[in-house]
Amino acid sequence: MDGNITDTATPLSAHIPPEGFISTDNGIFIETTSKDGDIEQEWLCSPIAVVALGRNTGNNGWCRWIELVDADGVQHEWHVPQAQFNSSFTKVLDGLLDRGFRMAPGTNAKKHLAQLLTSWAPTKRYHTTDRLGWSDSTCTRFVLGDMRVIGGKDIVFLNDSVQRGEPAMHSRGSLATWRSEVSSRCKGNPVLMTSVSLAFAGPLVEFLNREIAGMHLKGMSSSGKTTSAKVAASVWGSPELVKDWTATKNAMEGMAAVANSSLLILNEIAEASAKEIGDAIYMLGNGQGKARSTSSGALRNTTKWNMTILSTGEITLAEKMAEAGQSTMMGQTVRMIEVSADTRRYGAFDVLHGETNGGDFAQRIEHAASQTYGVAGPAFVHELLKNSRIRSTLPDKIKAIASIWQSSLGLEGDGPAGRVLGHLAMIACAGQLASMFDVTDWDPQEPVSAAWELAKEWADLQERPEKFEIEATVERTRDYLLAHGETRFQRAGTSIDSPAGYRDDSWFYVSADTWNEIHAGHSPAEQANYLRASKWLVPGDGKNIKSKTPNWVAGRPRAYKIRAEIITAMADPKKAAA
Repeated sequence: MDGNITDTATPLSAHIPPEGFISTDNGIFIETTSKDGDIEQEWLCSPIAVVALGRNTGNNGWCRWIELVDADGVQHEWHVPQAQFNSSFTKVLDGLLDRGFRMAPGTNAKKHLAQLLTSWAPTKRYHTTDRLGWSDSTCTRFVLGDMRVIGGKDIVFLNDSVQRGEPAMHSRGSLATWRSEVSSRCKGNPVLMTSVSLAFAGPLVEFLNREIAGMHLKGMSSSGKTTSAKVAASVWGSPELVKDWTATKNAMEGMAAVANSSLLILNEIAEASAKEIGDAIYMLGNGQGKARSTSSGALRNTTKWNMTILSTGEITLAEKMAEAGQSTMMGQTVRMIEVSADTRRYGAFDVLHGETNGGDFAQRIEHAASQTYGVAGPAFVHELLKNSRIRSTLPDKIKAIASIWQSSLGLEGDGPAGRVLGHLAMIACAGQLASMFDVTDWDPQEPVSAAWELAKEWADLQERPEKFEIEATVERTRDYLLAHGETRFQRAGTSIDSPAGYRDDSWFYVSADTWNEIHAGHSPAEQANYLRASKWLVPGDGKNIKSKTPNWVAGRPRAYKIRAEIITAMADPKKAAA
């Protein structure tokens, strides 16, 4: 895989080749002894050197850093997996020739070249990573989409699936210009400021070991939601960072991978597949793609990511899923926080900073974001690495802000609403950090106030509190059955010591003790009624909420009868009753 291509700097002849080879400015020569005992030199190839050996942080995946000079004097850098030298040296040679490498003709020349490259033993070492963003869980080095590295120069990005990285994540202009022309116009505009704060929150997800968080900007056409997305994109790169919801699920995995530790932006939710969007949000929020096999049957490394997500559209997620006869689950609504982007004074905006109308303001800030970009995000990461104590102090600050908001809104702190407010508090703190780092020109309290405005509006949009309790009960029950359904629930003809209940292909019969275990800290009867309201629990005869277990269960004790489909249903909790 190619790294940087630069003009020749250090002559490759400075690197000492293995014994029997001589490196000169004209290339590599083989040193031989004639029949007469004279030392002779035979030209083998154009200038080339193995300058270092690389490996990942687990000391696996070894590779060789090869540099060569083509006929135009341009120096190429190539990182070749060690295994290729044994399994497919022809591919290695093809790659060299494609980069302008020249060599002597004949089979012997190929043999000598293989010997040269495999026996070259440089002392220099470097690390590799297959991840953009934070290179590993230590969060000490950050790889940008254009392969720039923050926090260390001894690491190289290598990933066959995304060889080009994210070309749109490059920089243009200066941070000072971005602050004055872009971030300054976010002042007084909660939707804009929180969208940009969401972009800064991308690196914090893994840095603080938090859940992936997202926002969906819902608004009418020309309201300013897409403008907000483009302004948020400018934190990390060009407007091309704004992607479309029309991407296939596989393509979305790739987009998520290259957005690791930054911001994934998906425009126009109305264009997405109604049948697939629910699963797509779960996939994006869970932080990993589908497990796949190689041609030999072995499992490939699963694509993983941590990031924030910004979505836009004229309709909500619920409205989109309703097109396919589905309804949203709690796990989807807390991952994608709905924000109204057309209810401010001027659509998505409150303050126009001297412009006469919302359209002119949108055009002005969009133009500014298209001229200066990709400088604020890297600057934020630089400061984050310089202030490592933030990693231990920021979680308590996020928790404190969320707690104040929960109390002010009268919402429970440990349910779905608490998770949403926790996400918004993290986004607010990201914007505040950007202010304290002088990456923006905001007052540090402004992004907190902006996120609080959206938190209040979000709370006003929600249905009665019971909706959240029902969804939380369904998710707790589903998670338990998914984790223990095959190991703790006894089937006919089998025997399990102290079973949690019984099951067949259609039903789970959850014992009362297990039910209390699943819903510890909550009223068992109330939780059963929530499951009944959602159609996952089928009551027994008469007034009994519990049903008799099957005939093959000794004594047929009563238990909570739950539809087995609950463990596979991802979208519609009512479809089992259809």
